[in-house]
Amino acid sequence: MSNVDALAGVYNVVTTDRRCADHRVPVSEFVRRLEARDVPDQLCVVGLGDTVDGDPERAERLATAMRESVDFLNGRRPLPAIQFCVEGDLRVTGDRLEIVDDGETHQLDQLFSRAPRRRAEGWFIVPYRV
Repeated sequence: MSNVDALAGVYNVVTTDRRCADHRVPVSEFVRRLEARDVPDQLCVVGLGDTVDGDPERAERLATAMRESVDFLNGRRPLPAIQFCVEGDLRVTGDRLEIVDDGETHQLDQLFSRAPRRRAEGWFIVPYRV
């Protein structure tokens, strides 16, 4: 895992300037993989900002798939390292993780309702139990 900025066993939300996994999938493919219980050991999910603001039904489907996959992800050995690579900057306001991109703010609390922890500049971690 040292070749990417990701810890196993948590969701890693990172900016594009961080080292991201080579295996990249859009949000829709990530949802399909969660539902099929087919998540590789290392995965980078792209397009999160567009999903949370662009299509409420797609964002809800992602949130549901993430909630329903907690036991599956925690039971995997090795634990998967899952990144959400986002355009723009990441910040925490209160307990809310946000993406700020070109003056627009994308709220991520629908997906990451637990307080995110800053790991490094441009890198936050959130437990699978969202």
